[in-house]
Amino acid sequence: MTTFTVLILAAGKGQRMLPLTQTTPKPLLKVAGVSLLDRHLIRLNQSMAMGETCPVIVNVAHLGQQIIDHIEQSEYSNLRIIISDERHSGALETAGGIVNALPLIETDFLLVINADIFSDLDFLKFWGNAQKSLINKDAYLGLVQNPEHNAAGDFYLNGSGEIHATPFRQTGTISNDSADTKLTFAGVSAYRTSFFQDLPIGVNPLAPLLRNAMEKNRVSGERLNAMWVDVGTPQRLKKLNVATCA
Repeated sequence: MTTFTVLILAAGKGQRMLPLTQTTPKPLLKVAGVSLLDRHLIRLNQSMAMGETCPVIVNVAHLGQQIIDHIEQSEYSNLRIIISDERHSGALETAGGIVNALPLIETDFLLVINADIFSDLDFLKFWGNAQKSLINKDAYLGLVQNPEHNAAGDFYLNGSGEIHATPFRQTGTISNDSADTKLTFAGVSAYRTSFFQDLPIGVNPLAPLLRNAMEKNRVSGERLNAMWVDVGTPQRLKKLNVATCA
């Protein structure tokens, strides 16, 4: 399997999670007694074959020292965890965080996971699908059925696995293909690291970069067959804890 690096995005301010994130960074909020960040690290650690070590970068900004201290007190034998520190500049958004982490990345491919999602997704299986596509694409996105809080969806996925920001078109007309479905970005994706190399250091959102690549047919992906929750508000966190502990 092609070598890759994992980047867990943990630098956000978590403003939608206030007041919980006034004192605790969102990645360290817990579901059934286990932090969102640890749930990702546990799954990644368990998925590695014996003797394999996966480099995992965790970027930090808001209350970042808490995350650093937490990681230093944790033990994941199959992971080599590296901190990408954004505290000096504040959170740089997704693309900006990736650019900031580029000097720490020694591989040509990057698996990016939002720290604030709760899922049973098999990350290595997702990567296996992604690496086949990244032979001739720049980005590979995981998409899910639109949740209530994002009913309009984000991107269109067709039956060939291509992703666009607008409906697919055939001979100048909007395709009637039932596979042209608008879904929600799941916060799990894979990229060529070269996709970000020309971006300046600083605050950079990911969405404009992806839309530009979609216009060039450089983005593909899949609809995830996995349990998935965007833990974006205290209400969703509470509901998730009730469901998990039931």
